[in-house]
Amino acid sequence: MRLVEALRQRAVVMWRTHADRMPDEAAALSVLALADLHDAAEQAGAPWTLLLDEFGAVIKMAAQRGVAILQRGRSHGGQVIVITQSAADIDALTQQPGLLASLTDNFAGVVAHRQTSPESRDWLAKLMGTRSLWQMTSQTGAHGHTHTGRGSARRVREFRISSDTFGSLNRGEAVIYTPIAGEPIRASILPVHLPQAEPERIDPAGPRTRCEVPVYPEQTLPTTRSPDGTPIAQRTGPGKSA
Repeated sequence: MRLVEALRQRAVVMWRTHADRMPDEAAALSVLALADLHDAAEQAGAPWTLLLDEFGAVIKMAAQRGVAILQRGRSHGGQVIVITQSAADIDALTQQPGLLASLTDNFAGVVAHRQTSPESRDWLAKLMGTRSLWQMTSQTGAHGHTHTGRGSARRVREFRISSDTFGSLNRGEAVIYTPIAGEPIRASILPVHLPQAEPERIDPAGPRTRCEVPVYPEQTLPTTRSPDGTPIAQRTGPGKSA
């Protein structure tokens, strides 16, 4: 498979690195895959989207290439979506304090689900900025039972989304923030209902290769249900290849 042709045909290409079992091989593969994508995107001249799951681990294994694809993605007609369990993973896994902050300039939008780490909650609150407002004070008398009519007003700033908000998000809720839109919003994320369909092989008539992974019903996950009990997706049926 030529990556340039895959990009031109709007194909879906997936890399699985097995980082837990083969960390050295996964690091080498991550570097090569990101380097190939960087070069192919420049040659293909077509829009593309890259999804990097477990972004903290990707940066740990291929920091230079990962940062490069973030910085140059837009100039090559693409966009990069990064996913991490916690905002603190990037600094923790790479042992490079401040790396997350330096990457923030490349983020066009953030979707933040529930965060339990105080550091992650504080970082998100700072990322989404503050608003200016007037803070009023009133003077009281008689041990607080009366108002004297005197007081003061001053301009202060408060977080648009408080740090505690990220710890109180329910399942399926997230705070969505894009710097262009300005104000972050708390929203419920609707599940996507996927059609029950078998994926087509890229070359149906060609020989099967060792990279095709057999998938069997007993190895699949049980049905996932939304909070109201409605099934979201279920993968069943005879053995198939992915």
